[in-house]
This record gives sequence, C-alpha cells and structure tokens, in this order.
Amino acid sequence: MQNPPNTDAITAELKKNSENQAAENGRSLIFNSLLVFVGILQAIALCFTVCVTNKAARAANAAAEAAKQSADSLRNIERAYVFIDYELLRERNVALREGGIRNKQIALVFRNFGRTPAIVNGINGKCHYWRNRYLPEMEPDSIKIPSGNAIGSGSPWSNPIFFDGTECDINDAMDGEGYIFLYGKITYLDMLEEQRETGFCCEWNFAEAQFFMAPDTKLNYYT
Repeated sequence: MQNPPNTDAITAELKKNSENQAAENGRSLIFNSLLVFVGILQAIALCFTVCVTNKAARAANAAAEAAKQSADSLRNIERAYVFIDYELLRERNVALREGGIRNKQIALVFRNFGRTPAIVNGINGKCHYWRNRYLPEMEPDSIKIPSGNAIGSGSPWSNPIFFDGTECDINDAMDGEGYIFLYGKITYLDMLEEQRETGFCCEWNFAEAQFFMAPDTKLNYYT
C-alpha cells in the first residue's frame, strides 16, 4: 500500500518553481528592457548623426555656392565688354550727315567698356536695306581677323563697312517702305579665354542723318 503524496512537499516544489519562473521572467524583462533602451539610444544617435551630416552638407554646399557666386561676380566685374560706341560712331561718320550713306565708307566703331582686354576672333557686319525689322542673323566669320587682335580696356576698335543697297533702296526707305540697317556680330575671348559675343543692330535715321540703336529687335544682345 503506497503512502499518500506529501502535499507540503508538492506545494513547496510548486512554490519554488513559481519563484524560479518569476525570477527568470524578471531577468528576461530586464534584459529586453535594456535591449529596447539600447535600441532607442542607437536610434537617437543615428538621428543625431544624420542631422549633423545633413547640416554639414548644407553648410558645405552653401559655402561652395557662395564661393562660386563670388568668383562669378569678380569675373563679371573684371571681364571685357565690347559694344558699339554710338558717340564715336557718329563722330567718325560725320561725313554721312552731308551726303548720306550713298557710296560712303562707314566706320563701324566698337569700344571695350570692360576692365580687361578682349581678343577679337570674329566679326561680320553689313549695311543694307531691308523691308521689315526681321533681319536674318549672320555668323561672325565672314571677315577674317588677324590673330591676337586685342582691344584694350577703354580702347576703341573700328572696321570699315559699305552700304550694299541701291538708290531705289534708299528712296524706298526714305518713303517709309523699309529701313537701312547697320548690323552684325562680333566675337572675342575674355581674360579667362571664355568665348563672348555681341550682336548689334543700328538703324539709319534720315532726319538726323546718323545711326541709332534699332528698336524692337533681338539682334542687340551680348553674352
């Protein structure tokens, strides 16, 4: 005949197992909590690193852009600017006031309004009659330029042009049926050997007997 189980021993064993399980659960909870805490710290550190990196990148980009703008500004201040000098154009073509443009040589006068020399490497100019203001563009290589032809800062430079129209063209223009234009393009290198160009378009005014900048045209520009 078996002895009845010792309930006190069983109860004690169950209590011991329960305590051990609670302790194990407590350790697991602490360990998991530590893992979560470490994960949160890592996430915070990562966010901080990303923020610092982005801020540094933005600062670097801003500094680079500021340096570029400063360099561009200095370049634009110091570069050459070649345009038609209208005052000299009228002075050197004073003979046109008396006899008009019939069979006359026209001095096409430019000036370098910039601070550094311009090396002219192409030019094309015409003086002719056109029935409207929509003149065709031309390439600046029809007239050959000697190598190293430079225009110093503040210096003028001229090129001769002849009117290529007829007496009938002049009469039509005088009657308001067309225009007499002096127009073309000049190209040059600036101090950094960047290619530049200036388009020009002048219109003959019969009342004043001289050329003025033509209105309403895209041919007057520069780069």
